[in-house]
Amino acid sequence: MIFYDKEGKSYSFNISKDDYFDYGSTSKVYRINSDECLKVMDKDSVMYFKEELYDEIKSLSLDSLVKLSIPFYQDGKIKAYTMEYLEKSKKSILDMHTEYLLDNLHSLYKDILVLAKHLIVTSDLYHRNIVIGDSGIKLIDFDGYLKMSFDSDILKQNILKQNILKQNILKQNIAYLLYAFKRLFQEELIAKGFELNDVFWNNMTRNKYLNYLFDCNGYKEEPAKVLERKMIGTKTPMELFDRKWNK
Repeated sequence: MIFYDKEGKSYSFNISKDDYFDYGSTSKVYRINSDECLKVMDKDSVMYFKEELYDEIKSLSLDSLVKLSIPFYQDGKIKAYTMEYLEKSKKSILDMHTEYLLDNLHSLYKDILVLAKHLIVTSDLYHRNIVIGDSGIKLIDFDGYLKMSFDSDILKQNILKQNILKQNILKQNIAYLLYAFKRLFQEELIAKGFELNDVFWNNMTRNKYLNYLFDCNGYKEEPAKVLERKMIGTKTPMELFDRKWNK
């Protein structure tokens, strides 16, 4: 594969089009070395890709978001880009220490707070865009995020209304994050043999424990602090579910 940066410099990658290790509905991701991977988008993604937002997220260099590197162009639009490669843990997040979950949720919260201050909505944050690694949890795939703006004279001149907008964006971002983790926990429980088709859609007694865990008071409080109170005395998230469900 050959790509070109904005200045026209060519980059050649010795990989096959079918040699991808991850994919989405509109893109494929290839491992290019031990530290980096290459995301290649299809025609529809290229058409709707938001280059200014890509540049802004890249410049923020947030710890909980995968690091973006070199964008490559085709017909004046970004066609692909390199980014940090993250090795997924072989261990279920349900079996990791509770402090691991809480520490990473705290880091994620700090970063989505920064995004909210920059009027960025994490609208494409879902469970498949969370990478659980042995050394931390990071978000990937920001192509579907949205950038809001103070596009009216009233907002531009009213600091209070600007702050209200930022708070509303933060609540949205927290809601996206918590729902993504809830779905992640569901999939992990399925992998452990729980009958979740029944558990999560029909059995309200068991369903309420996931809702209970990820309900954060109308998104007014930092999620890690809420979960810390609910998970007190547990070494792992799985211990909480075993304790609740086996009563």
